[in-house]
Amino acid sequence: MLASHLSFTAAALGLAALVWVVPLLVGESTVRTVTVPIEYRNVPEGLEIAAASATAIPAQLRAGAWALDTISFATLVARFNLAGAQEGLQTIVVDRRAPEPYSIR
Repeated sequence: MLASHLSFTAAALGLAALVWVVPLLVGESTVRTVTVPIEYRNVPEGLEIAAASATAIPAQLRAGAWALDTISFATLVARFNLAGAQEGLQTIVVDRRAPEPYSIR
Protein backbone atom coordinates (compact mmCIF):
# COMPACT_ATOMS: atom_id res chain seq x y z
CA MET A 1 0.00 0.00 0.00
CA LEU A 2 2.79 2.40 0.90
CA ALA A 3 4.59 1.59 -2.38
CA SER A 4 1.58 2.59 -4.48
CA HIS A 5 1.30 5.92 -2.59
CA LEU A 6 4.99 6.55 -3.20
CA SER A 7 4.61 5.90 -6.92
CA PHE A 8 1.65 8.30 -7.15
CA THR A 9 3.60 10.90 -5.19
CA ALA A 10 6.63 10.49 -7.45
CA ALA A 11 4.42 10.75 -10.56
CA ALA A 12 2.76 13.90 -9.20
CA LEU A 13 6.13 15.49 -8.41
CA GLY A 14 7.42 14.60 -11.87
CA LEU A 15 4.35 16.10 -13.53
CA ALA A 16 4.65 19.26 -11.42
CA ALA A 17 8.31 19.62 -12.38
CA LEU A 18 7.41 19.15 -16.06
CA VAL A 19 4.72 21.84 -15.83
CA TRP A 20 7.31 24.29 -14.47
CA VAL A 21 10.26 23.35 -16.70
CA VAL A 22 8.60 23.16 -20.15
CA PRO A 23 7.51 26.83 -20.26
CA LEU A 24 11.00 27.86 -19.19
CA LEU A 25 12.55 25.89 -22.07
CA VAL A 26 10.00 26.82 -24.71
CA GLY A 27 9.47 30.41 -23.62
CA GLU A 28 7.88 33.05 -25.78
CA SER A 29 8.00 32.84 -29.54
CA THR A 30 10.71 35.09 -30.98
CA VAL A 31 11.01 36.48 -34.52
CA ARG A 32 14.36 37.18 -36.15
CA THR A 33 14.83 38.61 -39.62
CA VAL A 34 17.86 37.39 -41.54
CA THR A 35 19.06 37.81 -45.12
CA VAL A 36 19.41 34.45 -46.83
CA PRO A 37 21.42 33.89 -50.03
CA ILE A 38 19.64 32.33 -53.02
CA GLU A 39 20.88 29.07 -54.53
CA TYR A 40 19.50 27.68 -57.80
CA ARG A 41 19.40 23.91 -58.26
CA ASN A 42 18.73 21.63 -61.20
CA VAL A 43 19.15 24.32 -63.86
CA PRO A 44 18.25 22.52 -67.11
CA GLU A 45 21.11 21.86 -69.50
CA GLY A 46 21.51 24.61 -72.06
CA LEU A 47 19.86 27.22 -69.86
CA GLU A 48 21.52 29.80 -67.64
CA ILE A 49 20.29 32.41 -65.22
CA ALA A 50 20.85 35.62 -67.14
CA ALA A 51 19.40 38.26 -64.83
CA ALA A 52 18.31 37.21 -61.37
CA SER A 53 16.17 39.84 -59.68
CA ALA A 54 17.87 39.17 -56.33
CA THR A 55 20.86 37.32 -54.88
CA ALA A 56 19.36 37.09 -51.39
CA ILE A 57 15.95 37.31 -49.73
CA PRO A 58 14.85 38.43 -46.27
CA ALA A 59 13.37 35.68 -44.11
CA GLN A 60 11.61 36.02 -40.79
CA LEU A 61 12.24 33.00 -38.57
CA ARG A 62 9.86 32.33 -35.70
CA ALA A 63 10.65 29.93 -32.86
CA GLY A 64 11.50 29.93 -29.19
CA ALA A 65 14.52 32.05 -28.34
CA TRP A 66 16.42 28.95 -27.22
CA ALA A 67 15.82 27.30 -30.61
CA LEU A 68 16.97 30.36 -32.57
CA ASP A 69 20.08 30.59 -30.42
CA THR A 70 21.08 27.02 -31.31
CA ILE A 71 21.27 27.43 -35.10
CA SER A 72 23.89 29.11 -37.25
CA PHE A 73 22.23 31.59 -39.59
CA ALA A 74 25.31 31.43 -41.84
CA THR A 75 24.19 27.96 -42.96
CA LEU A 76 20.73 29.08 -44.11
CA VAL A 77 20.15 29.10 -47.87
CA ALA A 78 17.01 29.68 -49.98
CA ARG A 79 17.11 26.89 -52.57
CA PHE A 80 15.06 27.09 -55.74
CA ASN A 81 14.56 23.97 -57.84
CA LEU A 82 14.56 24.91 -61.53
CA ALA A 83 13.96 21.38 -62.84
CA GLY A 84 11.52 21.65 -65.72
CA ALA A 85 12.14 25.38 -66.25
CA GLN A 86 11.98 26.57 -69.84
CA GLU A 87 13.61 29.42 -71.67
CA GLY A 88 12.14 32.82 -70.85
CA LEU A 89 11.08 34.80 -67.81
CA GLN A 90 10.36 32.62 -64.76
CA THR A 91 8.50 33.49 -61.57
CA ILE A 92 9.58 31.33 -58.65
CA VAL A 93 7.43 30.94 -55.55
CA VAL A 94 9.16 30.74 -52.19
CA ASP A 95 8.46 27.50 -50.32
CA ARG A 96 8.04 28.39 -46.64
CA ARG A 97 8.46 24.96 -45.08
CA ALA A 98 10.84 24.63 -42.16
CA PRO A 99 11.64 21.84 -39.74
CA GLU A 100 10.01 21.94 -36.30
CA PRO A 101 10.18 24.00 -34.09
CA TYR A 102 10.86 26.74 -36.67
CA SER A 103 8.53 28.60 -39.01
CA ILE A 104 9.38 30.98 -41.84
CA ARG A 105 7.38 34.01 -42.96
